[in-house]
Amino acid sequence: MSPINLIAVSVRLFAIFLALDAIRGFIALAVHSTPEWGDKLTVGVAAIATFAITIFLWKFPLTVAKRLYPESEIDQTHPWNRDDLYIAGFAILGLYWLGRSLTGVSYWRAYFFYVASEVPQPALSLS
Repeated sequence: MSPINLIAVSVRLFAIFLALDAIRGFIALAVHSTPEWGDKLTVGVAAIATFAITIFLWKFPLTVAKRLYPESEIDQTHPWNRDDLYIAGFAILGLYWLGRSLTGVSYWRAYFFYVASEVPQPALSLS
């Protein structure tokens, strides 16, 4: 198995992780969201965008893997060496941390947006 194939398998695993984490996050947001139309629209647009990215990653893992792994270093004739393992490992770790950070940021941003919209704002007076 070449480093490109390993990264492509990791991209597919990342797509599964992204889909499952998005489902979990959107269920949590749906439970905590207000019944206003704009909130539901925001959650719907975020869900569609996340699942579009997931479908793209599932359908085209080799395209993504070739972008992550430099083409000049693709050589299928020699066995794995330490540099190949480092490059593939860091690409896989990068995908993992990117997924964790994007889903975490989107979840908490939406959560605080909903909390801020439900908390009454105090009236400020300068007199």
